[in-house]
Amino acid sequence: MLLIYAIGKSDSKNLDQIDEKSAFNVISLSSNSSNYKQEEQENRRNNAQQQLDKNGFNHQPTLRKRRRRRTSEEMFRHSNKDMHRLVPSGEYDNAKMITELFHELDTIENEDEVTEKSSSSKILDCVIIGGGWAGIAAAMRLKAGGKNIQILEARNHIGGRSHTKKITVNEHIYPIDMGSQWIHGVDDNPITVIAQQHNLPLVLENDEDADMLVFEENGGGPVEENEAYFDALFDEFYTYQEESQCSTEEDKPLSDVADKYQKENGMNDNNKEDRYFNFIMNNMIEQSYGEGLGELSSWWWNSDSGFPGSEGLPINGYEPIIDAYAKPLESQIMLNARVSYIDYQNTNSAITVEYELRDERGELKDVETVRTKNVIVTVPLGVLKRTDEEASSIEFQPSLPEEKKVAISQLGMGLLNKVIMFWKEEDVFWSKDIEWYGDVAGTNEQSYKFEFYTPFSMNGGRPFLVGFLTGDDAWRLEEKYGFSGDDEDEMYKKEITAEAMKSLRNMFGAETPSPDMVVATRWGTDPYSFGSYSFNKVGMNENARSILAKPILLNDSSGLYFAGEATSSAYFGTTHGAFISGRTAAEEVLMSTDDDPPSETSSPVESPNVDDDDEANVDEDGDDDEANVDDDDGANVDDDEDEASVDEDDVEASVDGDDDEASVDEDDDEASVDDDDDEASVDDDDDEASVDDDDDEASVDDDDSFWK
Repeated sequence: MLLIYAIGKSDSKNLDQIDEKSAFNVISLSSNSSNYKQEEQENRRNNAQQQLDKNGFNHQPTLRKRRRRRTSEEMFRHSNKDMHRLVPSGEYDNAKMITELFHELDTIENEDEVTEKSSSSKILDCVIIGGGWAGIAAAMRLKAGGKNIQILEARNHIGGRSHTKKITVNEHIYPIDMGSQWIHGVDDNPITVIAQQHNLPLVLENDEDADMLVFEENGGGPVEENEAYFDALFDEFYTYQEESQCSTEEDKPLSDVADKYQKENGMNDNNKEDRYFNFIMNNMIEQSYGEGLGELSSWWWNSDSGFPGSEGLPINGYEPIIDAYAKPLESQIMLNARVSYIDYQNTNSAITVEYELRDERGELKDVETVRTKNVIVTVPLGVLKRTDEEASSIEFQPSLPEEKKVAISQLGMGLLNKVIMFWKEEDVFWSKDIEWYGDVAGTNEQSYKFEFYTPFSMNGGRPFLVGFLTGDDAWRLEEKYGFSGDDEDEMYKKEITAEAMKSLRNMFGAETPSPDMVVATRWGTDPYSFGSYSFNKVGMNENARSILAKPILLNDSSGLYFAGEATSSAYFGTTHGAFISGRTAAEEVLMSTDDDPPSETSSPVESPNVDDDDEANVDEDGDDDEANVDDDDGANVDDDEDEASVDEDDVEASVDGDDDEASVDEDDDEASVDDDDDEASVDDDDDEASVDDDDDEASVDDDDSFWK
């Protein structure tokens, strides 16, 4: 049985040490636990409410955050002039996949002897580039099939955009997902199944629980309009844009459709209706897909689908899930190994993969090669977009087919960044029983549109907020400050904190205290993702994702395969999209490879990161990152999907995520929604920015073993 815990109901200071006695099944976030100190939490809420009451605020929620991804039954998309239901394109048999997951571990144990016998070959069966959700999923399926494999991961941890940082503040340890954050739709979702297999707790978040309080500009307090107003505003526009999808002969930016709608409905520059409309566009669309309306395709922006059920929030972060799942692969994972060159030009010989081995500081140690029958490339779309002359690119010899290069250029790479801010308990100024806060003041072109998440379901009312910044705003801030190097990192964190505080002080007053500690993500300049999770860009070919996923077959038993959230037509931007794409690529490899073992003999590539006791590549504290470039996971911040990348990509990433996100995929998943999905989001060099120099008790534990 899947354990669903509510973290807020535990008295534990260390969120990794929640025992089963403090667990209970959650139907909604308002459920009560006998182990929970009701009086203490009630006092906290009353204190926070008194803070709001001082300013005369009515804290009733304005609206509810809607799910980032919709189920296939709710999906439409444009085809020529006719609208038809989107049916996920048969990428996989879900029931078959779920069944295989339950038996996979036993299969791998039974195949160990076969793998060991074939591991003395000089030519591997498959090299997998990237250790995010797509890469790990592919590797698990191939290992279960008895194949001799190697995973090359550029980061110092697996997981890619699904990366969890453990942050200690005032003796409390917080698992913070930098990329993918939510599992978008827990019913029959393979990520849920994996969490279930390893007894990793989730909290279920229903739409009814995701209260959001929206504030007017210029310190005007909460808006007067209620949830019904904002729901009607978005639903009316959604119907309007659907009709546009059916009636137009040419794809155009979604912003064109929005501008036309505003003019037809008398929404003049910066009047109330205009501000509210721009807010809801950011809240419902841009935060989910990691990009502004000006880059989203009016035909294909929402051609994704999703799993049914509540949103699932991993209590201890996303990374422990992929770490536990990847445990059987420890001896096949090579970390700090960035692939720079793939030679597949000789169709009668093996593929040659060249990679750079780097130390923990990123300094080049050596350049090595490995030969293999097959390669599965799971790096994020942002990496594939790099040219041969740019840093962190992969050179293919021969160059990729023109149709694949066009598909890569037609897809967009979104950005969802997070700024996580910590306060002292006595400085809390918000009501912790409201999960989301936003304001409509970000309509000015020079302003930044933040949304703030107070993860009551995860942190038990502890004093931190997560700010989300997406699309044009996130790119603009990274381009200004988001470089590598300590000085620039510090400047970036101070700037994103200052902009976030402008929004919070507009909502809660000029006396709102600055945070004591800040951690921020920079997925756009991350050298192994260059963004959070993918989106459907204006002018794209509707088949761009399937073209990207199409393998390059060299002969009957050899080929170059592609996976990651960006290759998923139905679940892009999520960790489950990345996962499914990896399984799909692995199945294709299994169907095409010979049953006969390779004829040449020699030792396979050994991972320098694995100790003799096989206890290596997955950090104990559950840090996942991905290697050569996040498999893309999720954010969306969504499934997101993290989508964190966090990369989960899936954030919700997420919502990604792949991303996973997020990754924000969670992304959508997540945000965004990396494994590719995910939802996705911060380099391991990102340390906290200490706004309060007197605060000696804040620290970030970011060793090789966690990442979200």
